[in-house]
This record gives sequence, C-alpha cells and structure tokens, in this order.
Amino acid sequence: MTETVLQPGTPPPEAAWGGSGALAPCTGNTGSEADYDRGMDEYLTAVIWAILPTVVVLGLLIFVLRSILRMDRNERRAYAKVEAEERRRRGLAPRDETAG
Repeated sequence: MTETVLQPGTPPPEAAWGGSGALAPCTGNTGSEADYDRGMDEYLTAVIWAILPTVVVLGLLIFVLRSILRMDRNERRAYAKVEAEERRRRGLAPRDETAG
C-alpha cells in the first residue's frame, strides 16, 4: 500500500475516510422542542443522580468532623477531670479556668 501525500487545500481521497465523497447531513440537536420528547421527571431524576454523590460525600465529611470534635471534647473533659483529681490529691489549688 502506498501512502499518498496531500497538498494543502486538497480534500482527502474517499478511501481515507470511507465515504462516497458527500458528507452526511447534520442530524444533531437543533434546539427545537420537537427534538426533546422526554418529560420533566427524567430531567429531575438526572439532576438528583448528578447531585447525589456530592451530598453523600458531604454527609460523610460532616459525620467524620463531628466525630473528631466530639472525641476531642470528651478527651479534654476526661483530662481535666484527671488533672483536677491529681491537684486535689496533692493539695494544690484548683486550676483557674479563666486563665488560658
């Protein structure tokens, strides 16, 4: 098989693109209402399915962050309780909560 070198501005031979030399008419969406025969229900379903992954990931993120904050709060509370018990046992004054 020999390779044909084309000059600029010349159309390719029809064997290169399998056509008969004529281009097929465009059958794409022209924007008319007659081309869209689906109802609003399918549109809303598509929108919901498009948004659903984002909502699920957001829910998981909120759950994880809420759990982290709760664990931190409970750990600080337990640490303060242990520290207060140690200070009481050693006879020290209670920790001043207003001081940083």
